[in-house]
Amino acid sequence: MSGKEVASVVETLPDARALAEVNRVIERAVGSWKTSDRVKRAALPSYRYDPFDLPDMRFFVAQDADGRVAGVATLAAVKEGEGLPGLPSRLLHGLFVDPPRTHRGIGRALLNAVEAAAREEGVHALVVRAHIDSQGFFAKAGYEAHASAAYPYAMARRLSG
Repeated sequence: MSGKEVASVVETLPDARALAEVNRVIERAVGSWKTSDRVKRAALPSYRYDPFDLPDMRFFVAQDADGRVAGVATLAAVKEGEGLPGLPSRLLHGLFVDPPRTHRGIGRALLNAVEAAAREEGVHALVVRAHIDSQGFFAKAGYEAHASAAYPYAMARRLSG
């Protein structure tokens, strides 16, 4: 992939091989964070997905022309009180792009796919527990601070009126 080329995005239920590839992308993405190695090692297990996660999440995978995973995003239910008040909300549980492929439209393509799927569900708001390094990305996409004690960098966006 080169320049501003955008990978195709498909909603999928990953099999074991695809889930391993998704987790490799997540590992590389977390490894690129501007924080200590200790924090990265501690955080990584909470971002990896396993087969037990599959029934509770919708997976969106960005693939390159060869079918390799370039990025992943997941949509899940929000916890009680975590959504925007009075609006049906969902959680953008994770959005990760393989670091060598950032700034090519992959993250935006994944976000567009997740937002469209949420709208189809009748969802009016998305919440993301953004990492500090990703706040600029989400702000450019219209997300605003929605911090809580548990997630100081959380952001949210109304998807409708």
